Amino acid sequence: SVAQFPVFDTSYISSTQHWSCCTAVPAMSGSREWEELRQDDDGQPLPEHGPHLPSSSKKSDELLPMHTGHNVVKEFPCCVLWAPIPLISHMIPFIGHTMITDSEGHLYDFAGYAPGSGRSGVVKDVGIFGSAVRVLRCTPAEGTSQASFVEDWDKAIWLGNRQSERKVHKGAIDNCHSHICAVLRATNRAVFPRVPEALGWNILVAGFVMTCLADWVPSPKGMCFRTWFYLWCCFMLAWIVLRQNPMHLII
Repeated sequence: SVAQFPVFDTSYISSTQHWSCCTAVPAMSGSREWEELRQDDDGQPLPEHGPHLPSSSKKSDELLPMHTGHNVVKEFPCCVLWAPIPLISHMIPFIGHTMITDSEGHLYDFAGYAPGSGRSGVVKDVGIFGSAVRVLRCTPAEGTSQASFVEDWDKAIWLGNRQSERKVHKGAIDNCHSHICAVLRATNRAVFPRVPEALGWNILVAGFVMTCLADWVPSPKGMCFRTWFYLWCCFMLAWIVLRQNPMHLII
């Protein structure tokens, strides 16, 4: 049977928000990506048991509780999503916020760990900057069954979340792009159309791919930002040309 990952136990702390904690641990894959991601910030191997399984491990080995909302995007399972950051994305449309979904459309994005908070730096079903305007769809690799693809993808989501849960947001270094790259490096049975495998996944590659190769989401917000995206490019091109030869204004 196909394992389902991740599984969450939920306890409500208010009428509007609650916290969840991952209770299932993916099976060992034996891949190099697995071994790299199964390390903590000090390079020490993580335990092979879940946070609620009987063991003699320390409490620090448990997964941190995750802030959970209600923004499930079932229409975009196994996808990387991109949302504009107010003001910043409107000044530089190539800069935005990336998120990733599991096989059921649950949304995960990196907010950054607050030391001492006891909560994961990754949030679930929130969408920090609102709905996405661009989407990069993932498909099974050639010869991979749908069941194997789903299992591998959800395992990679778990690994990426585990690696990022204690990372502080550092702007251009540890950010939402590095979170989704950790997931994409961990998957072995997924491919992205139009994305060469030789590129690998890092912050720069993720930014380029989401800017140039991702599809636009057919929503009012997506269409609005798509129009501004291309207008901004035209404005910048006109500014460069006129700056070199201001006489064009007179002609």
